[in-house]
Amino acid sequence: MSVESNAAGQEWITAPCFMCTNQCGLRVCVEEGKVTQIKGWSGHPRSKGGLCVKARHIPEYIYHKDRLKYPMKKNRGKWERITWDEALTTIAGKWLEAKQTYGPASCGVIIGEPACLTMETGWFLGWRLCDVFGTPTRLEALDLCGSSTWLAQLATYGMLVEPDLQNSDCVVIWATNPHASDPVGGVMQIQAAQKKGAKIIVIDPRRTPFAKRADLHIRPWPGTDGFLALAMINILIGEKIYNEEFVRNHTNGFEQLAEHVKSFTPQAAERVTGVPAEDIRNLTRIFAGSASACIRTYFRLGWMPDGFQNYRSLAILSALTGNIDLTGGERLFGFAKFTATKSVRMPEMLEGPKWLGAEKYPLYSRLLSAFKDGQMINWGDLVLNEPKQLRNLIVVGTNPAVTWPNTPKLRKALANLDFLVSMDVGITPTNENADIILPATTAFERLNFSTYHGEFIGRKLIPAYGEAKSEGEFWCELARKMGYEEHFPWKSDEETFNHFFEPHTLQGLLAVNPDGYLNDNLLPGEQRYRTEGFPTASGKVELYSEMLKQMGYDPLPTYTGPTVNPISTPEVFKAYPLHLNTGHREVEWWHSMFRHVEGLRRRVPHPTAEIHPETAARYGVRDGEPMVVESTIGTVEIVARVTEDIIQGMVSIPHGWWEPHYNALTDDVHLDKVTGFPEYTGLLCRVRPVKAG
Repeated sequence: MSVESNAAGQEWITAPCFMCTNQCGLRVCVEEGKVTQIKGWSGHPRSKGGLCVKARHIPEYIYHKDRLKYPMKKNRGKWERITWDEALTTIAGKWLEAKQTYGPASCGVIIGEPACLTMETGWFLGWRLCDVFGTPTRLEALDLCGSSTWLAQLATYGMLVEPDLQNSDCVVIWATNPHASDPVGGVMQIQAAQKKGAKIIVIDPRRTPFAKRADLHIRPWPGTDGFLALAMINILIGEKIYNEEFVRNHTNGFEQLAEHVKSFTPQAAERVTGVPAEDIRNLTRIFAGSASACIRTYFRLGWMPDGFQNYRSLAILSALTGNIDLTGGERLFGFAKFTATKSVRMPEMLEGPKWLGAEKYPLYSRLLSAFKDGQMINWGDLVLNEPKQLRNLIVVGTNPAVTWPNTPKLRKALANLDFLVSMDVGITPTNENADIILPATTAFERLNFSTYHGEFIGRKLIPAYGEAKSEGEFWCELARKMGYEEHFPWKSDEETFNHFFEPHTLQGLLAVNPDGYLNDNLLPGEQRYRTEGFPTASGKVELYSEMLKQMGYDPLPTYTGPTVNPISTPEVFKAYPLHLNTGHREVEWWHSMFRHVEGLRRRVPHPTAEIHPETAARYGVRDGEPMVVESTIGTVEIVARVTEDIIQGMVSIPHGWWEPHYNALTDDVHLDKVTGFPEYTGLLCRVRPVKAG
């Protein structure tokens, strides 16, 4: 790493931030083996010296009084310290015993956010152990986040794209709040575009910071975004304001698409979405009339029964306007320009399915097998249903007791496992149920390598806290305890890295790139498709996908709407007359992480549910006082935040809080049939004040 020392004994070291996947550049001050200060690194190509509030609290996060120091084992309901050798011996014995008695699939893993709590080879080493052991029972954070939009882009373009925000003439911010989810690089890029004269359009029922200064703010009912997108396609085609040259030469299935969207008129969209038809026309004309345009969205559009199709519709909007592989449009995302030269996975050692849920959700193995082959969001059934199929579980760097749908069922499943291990930096609602908890290093105490927003190496800056280990070290040591030393011989993360990236070595790469930054992910925007075509079956953008049809899915983007909604289930809407969104982001947190950090909790002491003043008054709810929110699935109590920054007739609950159990309002039954994603957006609810006494 690039290091500067001074007379005060301080070393200022350049490093990537791993407090979220945006990976901004840091200058980290290390004094006597401890991180004491954090500054922004001005040389970082995306964050340019900016920091968010999470990064400013890194020292407090690393040295928190409740940080896990040692392996702990539950004995008669109380935690007692044990050695790593005892922990690894116990875990290995439990797994091997279960394999012999019930089969390898009786043991499984859930691995969390790879950017925040592992180097990428450490992430895949968990999968390698599953392969060698023989279990397909593997789950991960991608079951809830980025894989839905990736699948849609791959099905449409055959490749991944990323919006070129700062160079765009029109930025559409759709169902996301960059000030919460991408508060440094993303916000800076959008602001730079706006300063140069770009049109900013926000599509969100909440009035986010960018919505307050946008050229146009579109506010659809939650869960109706797919209909809105299809209405935009209808207008593009009906008014012939699409890019005719691109469509003629570089797309497949335009005629079928044109026929398909005829019923998605602006007038019909107004009835479904609540957005005036003229606003939808204006939105579409601005988007189509811009020299370049791009769409910034994140995960919320995937948390609907039509989530995959929502992302398909957005991909098609960009294609119809010719904004693909274009500066200011959707630029190609070189997700793995720097890749391992040896395979980390060993799926050939598995008999039968390679991944839990591969049969039900086959598009993963078709398009995204480098990351996952399937998923099972309702894995709790494997524990609770008879015969019991899942008995032993290792959870690494994630908190499913909070973030997965149907919290009561998931917590019951965790409590009914025969043996649960959790590895994390602190106590969470998930590892409260564990038999053994293991202390994990933070990103500053181990080697990191990641490829999200640019490819970075983050070297170990400080000694591990207590007896904490990296996940890569854990997987290798556990595998050797199981007798798999042949496949896990590496004694350190650096050894592991050098093996899989041979002929590259860590030291060699850092000698050339002392700040750890290897390259950007975004390719230049050269319209390579004109000579190379698209990596799809037709060599073109698949507006109509024969592949999806053959797999039993709709070949064109469709809309069915939320499971319960005012139009298709009016009797339910009468009983539950408010729209409900769960999962909006707050800048202080990353998913359920950092809730214990006092400096961040002073900023946001407790969760609040947003509700409009007129809606609150109608149901007797008061600002700052607790209210009951009841969906068709469950009930929570939460403090009301009365604000005009949300549309009337709607409640929005933030993502990731440990209490209340907000995912008691959601279930693991009504899922996207392509991706298996849960329905967190577009639910219905009713509210009432909590009665005193």
